[in-house]
Amino acid sequence: MPYIGTQPKDVRSFGRAKFDFTATQGQTAFTGADDDSKTLGFTDGQIEVYVNGILMDESDFTTSNGNTVTLASAANLNDIISIVALQTDIPNSDYVPASGGTFTGNVGIGATTIDEKLHLENNDTTTTFIKTQNSAGSMIVGNNSAGNSYVSSQAGGKPLIFETENNEKMRINHYGQVGINTTTPDANSFGAGHGILAVASDTGSAKTAMINIIGDGNDTSGTRVASLFFNDASAVGAGATLAGVEAYRATNNATDPGADMVFSTNSNGGAYTEKMRISSEGYTTKPNQPAFYVRHTAAAAYSSAYITNWATVTYNIGNHFNTSTGTFTSPCAGIYQLNAMIGNNYGYSSSTAYGNYKVRVNGIDYNGFNWDPYANQNTWATSILAGMVKLNANDTVRIYVAGLGYPDNADWTSWSMCLLA
Repeated sequence: MPYIGTQPKDVRSFGRAKFDFTATQGQTAFTGADDDSKTLGFTDGQIEVYVNGILMDESDFTTSNGNTVTLASAANLNDIISIVALQTDIPNSDYVPASGGTFTGNVGIGATTIDEKLHLENNDTTTTFIKTQNSAGSMIVGNNSAGNSYVSSQAGGKPLIFETENNEKMRINHYGQVGINTTTPDANSFGAGHGILAVASDTGSAKTAMINIIGDGNDTSGTRVASLFFNDASAVGAGATLAGVEAYRATNNATDPGADMVFSTNSNGGAYTEKMRISSEGYTTKPNQPAFYVRHTAAAAYSSAYITNWATVTYNIGNHFNTSTGTFTSPCAGIYQLNAMIGNNYGYSSSTAYGNYKVRVNGIDYNGFNWDPYANQNTWATSILAGMVKLNANDTVRIYVAGLGYPDNADWTSWSMCLLA
């Protein structure tokens, strides 16, 4: 590159210290304090001298003792003599090397008041302050025009990952779905349009999400709009849904907030199915609630025996009633409603049938549930046994005839029970 006058030294790796002196008439030597009271000091051979802004050749001056510059030609009155000392031995505290090095104080870029270790500031309404990039993608950190801060992964289809102790703990994929302790928040491949929060256990080798919160956003009647699933992350049932709560649209009207709330569980050795539903009107239904309704198939005599011929079954939810033995086995502890109607024919034969009908739990009479007919009454009568029974899990319930009884057919004799609470 051409220059007018003397070519300046290459000072790309140097520091600079400038001293300005106002000359008197005929002055040639300049030393000591300059116009700003800075004491002249330099390294011989590492100096530039300017007279009224014009760079002097090294033959136009001499130096001595590292503190005196003598001009070959005397200066005129009020000439400005500028001496630039080029510093080649700068203390480490005064610069940052190209590789390594640290700052001891706060550092600001574009900031007028530096109040943090690294303070980045810009008056633009939208500013990217930090950007990291490699051949695979980039990430930016900044603020937008609304004053919101953001962190953004710029790689197409790639997640934003958060780690502690060099292990991934959370990620946000390109659909906006969040996984905590799992790398696959969208393990069920719901895809775009489904908001997901998946939380997995951080113990063991299995990282299947144990909790999934999913927003489907469907507007069609009978379709799921949101759900909460609890999953099995163990080696035995990895991936199985243990339980869940789901909301289903009640109508096709997108502005109608009506929805059914469905509660489902995975039965032991069974499948994940609905167990309870609260409708948009507040009706509660339990499709698996234990209940049965059976009728006596044909008239028959029983003498101090259990009634067993309950083969006409209207419903037997859960199959807890055994039609072969006439026994109900309670699947769980609770309060059960029991209703039995027995049409008894007292004069079915030469002997008068006036047996005492009883409810027995585990083979023992349940107090308050018995009916003792009138003796020697040669006619029909209907026995009613009704009330609530408190049972433990696996208790057995049967109807017993003490004495001689003759319950008639299905038109006159029936028995039902259901779990209330």
